[in-house]
Amino acid sequence: MEKDLIKNNPVQKFLRNFLLFLFLLVIADFAVGFLLRKFYFSQESGLEARTIYAIDKANEELIVLGSSRASHHYVPAIIGKELNMSAYNAGREGNFILYHNAVLQCMIQRYHPKVVVLDLLNKEFSVNRESYDRLATLMPFYRNHEAIRPIINLRGPFEPIKNLSAIYPYNSKLQAIAMGNLELNKSRKQDFGGYIPLERVMKRPADSVAVEGEYPIDTIKVEAFRQLVKTCSASNIRLFVICSPYYDYLRAEDPSVRIARQIAAEYSIPFWDYSVDTTFTGKADIFDDKAHLNKEGAERYSKLIADKITASAGSHASAKR
Repeated sequence: MEKDLIKNNPVQKFLRNFLLFLFLLVIADFAVGFLLRKFYFSQESGLEARTIYAIDKANEELIVLGSSRASHHYVPAIIGKELNMSAYNAGREGNFILYHNAVLQCMIQRYHPKVVVLDLLNKEFSVNRESYDRLATLMPFYRNHEAIRPIINLRGPFEPIKNLSAIYPYNSKLQAIAMGNLELNKSRKQDFGGYIPLERVMKRPADSVAVEGEYPIDTIKVEAFRQLVKTCSASNIRLFVICSPYYDYLRAEDPSVRIARQIAAEYSIPFWDYSVDTTFTGKADIFDDKAHLNKEGAERYSKLIADKITASAGSHASAKR
């Protein structure tokens, strides 16, 4: 009689069904998440594959970090040959200092590169919500890389809870996972040690562009840059912070560049600004668009940077003696 009452009690029935639903939901989340994870980490081409390589596999002596400007401007084959060391370009389009710092923090858990080249953007430290949204690219690494969690958690207060789900890290990556597992994708947009060459040339003359005045600075991004600098210093990694060329003539120094220059100086880190260097700026035949060098421009620029790193290494060694 008592058992029948419990059986027919609507509250008890609801709780029983709800718990069953939760159990099935957890099982489904685990099963689907397991498959997504398997296919995500089996990618052999595309943006995600390059991030996987940078975080979990890279062991090159020289690593390039930065946005799309890094991925299109630094040719590992040229830099590596000139410096007589292995090199990999870990630049990723649409990502900024928070991402670059996260990649480095993961890398040094496995090994320490000898040299890191960080390509810095104008407005790198500007207040921009998109910079945090783009950290979603790192969520597949949340579970296995403790160093990355505080950075991903900057996206919002509920990230630790959301990342309990096995599916959540792959929510926005279904198309990328599918493409990254296709043989066709390997030839669609080839990379060479992470470097992606561009082929177009500019069709318009260079403009003289007024740099936006003082804008709100995101102090979290500034601290991410400082952490990256301090990590390299503490790990005996030679860091070079570089602003690569833009096509148009900029009339003043960007506030983010100014801040980065000051921090680099605090730690005696080389800081080179080629953003308006007339060797490149204004030369239509070596630019793909106003922010990116084409293949010919990247090759010239990479040779210049390799030579300058070589010269810097020589003066660094002399200063130590």
